[in-house]
Amino acid sequence: MTSNHDLTAEDRLAILDLMARYSWAYDDGNAEAYAAVFTPDGILADEFSILGTGRDEIKQALKLFIDQRGSDLWRHYNDQHLFEVGPDRVRIRSYWMVVSTNISGESHVLGQGRYVTEVQRLHGEWLIARRTFSVDRKRVQAHQK
Repeated sequence: MTSNHDLTAEDRLAILDLMARYSWAYDDGNAEAYAAVFTPDGILADEFSILGTGRDEIKQALKLFIDQRGSDLWRHYNDQHLFEVGPDRVRIRSYWMVVSTNISGESHVLGQGRYVTEVQRLHGEWLIARRTFSVDRKRVQAHQK
């Protein structure tokens, strides 16, 4: 990986905007907008397996997540982005947290963890080539054993 100085301020802001568009599309249940932040051959994975390859499969993965939440409202918070610049991609490590609010207005943290995201510029636009998420609960359980 090369120096972080190889990214312009505009590139960094565009990538952060990409991360925001990912979260907004997920929370709004907008499968088209969600899949559009990925490259056409993009990959969505958790720490154990690939959940979708390509925009059509990624749309289907989002629909499964939406079904899980039922009538609850979810909000994703994604922060503490660490950029590692490579020759053709940028790798970003960050934290995430999801807050769920039920119909009574009660909110709780549904989960939190880490993202490892690889983005690349395609036709002048930054897109997600691969996003892998892990859940901290599983890390805590592993440390307690």
